[in-house]
Amino acid sequence: MNARNPLAPWRRGRFLGRRGAKPKLTRVGWIVIAIALASGAAAINTGNNLLYLCWGVILASIVGSGILSEFNLLTIRLQTPATLSARVRDRCNIEIALQNRSRFFPAFGVHAHVRLRTRSGHEEVRGEPVMLLSAMKRTQLPINYVPNRRGRTELAEVVLATEYPFGFFRKSRSETKKKVSFDVWPERLDVRHWLQRLSQAMGNSPTANRGDGEEFFSLKNFEQGDDPRKIAWRRSAKAGRMMVQEQEAESGGVVWLVLEPKDLRPQEADDFATEKAIAFVGALAEGLLQGGHRVGVTLPGLFLPPARTQGHLHDVLTGLALFDDPTQTLIAPPRHQFRITVRAAEKPTVLEPAIMELG
Repeated sequence: MNARNPLAPWRRGRFLGRRGAKPKLTRVGWIVIAIALASGAAAINTGNNLLYLCWGVILASIVGSGILSEFNLLTIRLQTPATLSARVRDRCNIEIALQNRSRFFPAFGVHAHVRLRTRSGHEEVRGEPVMLLSAMKRTQLPINYVPNRRGRTELAEVVLATEYPFGFFRKSRSETKKKVSFDVWPERLDVRHWLQRLSQAMGNSPTANRGDGEEFFSLKNFEQGDDPRKIAWRRSAKAGRMMVQEQEAESGGVVWLVLEPKDLRPQEADDFATEKAIAFVGALAEGLLQGGHRVGVTLPGLFLPPARTQGHLHDVLTGLALFDDPTQTLIAPPRHQFRITVRAAEKPTVLEPAIMELG
């Protein structure tokens, strides 16, 4: 479309072409059509000029509504986000950019909705309408999407629609050029009490650096900002100056998370026990990585060596999101390293979403 000349699409014959908006009569439109047919029949039967005039006004309003609503969409350009991220039952904002490329004419009552292709089928999510988009202006239209299933999701189509000006027609135009695929990660679970139990069982290891641990590291001269509670009074008396103790920093060790394939049915999107076990592994991995541990994850078809970076967490959650075949090979972690085995519970609860075994 030409931003300098909003009538250019008409000259190229695209008003009724493949990129033209699809019309659909609204309830008000059907009522107006019925009134037009009734008034036309009455005018023909009676020959009343006033009825002919009313009939002509109604027909003109119908035609004008269709032309104006079509023109309202011709100058709008859609732009989809390049990347998206989402988690089950967390709100994901799909930002659709709308740009009015006309230099003179604003757009009214425009709204967009997206069609998504998920594991469980197709979903449609609608956004709030933009009541006014001025000429040569751009706006962001957030569409709130709350996924119910983990796995690969595709933003297959974005539909732009309007019922401007009279609400007789609902005109819509779809954009399918640029498809965006993203992974919906497992549900975020509250596993803080589980992490406390694990911290007590695993302990921490010294790092040979000063920090906030419990073991003594060194003494240093007291400086402004030091904690007075850490003053070493006996050493200060001998040295004749104030000295404070420093503790050695601690870091988490290596821990493996093993998702046992027994009783897992990831092919069934509605299997509650399977989804809770997968989400439990993801929540434990996230919590352990935030605690400074190096986390390795192994499940059928996925083996991720221990690491503690944000990229590693992304790989873990993505692998769990795409897990769908429990018959693949499960690679066991090294025997001498700490292992947490997770199994699907028969009846998952909020406090016990899965079965956890240490070993």
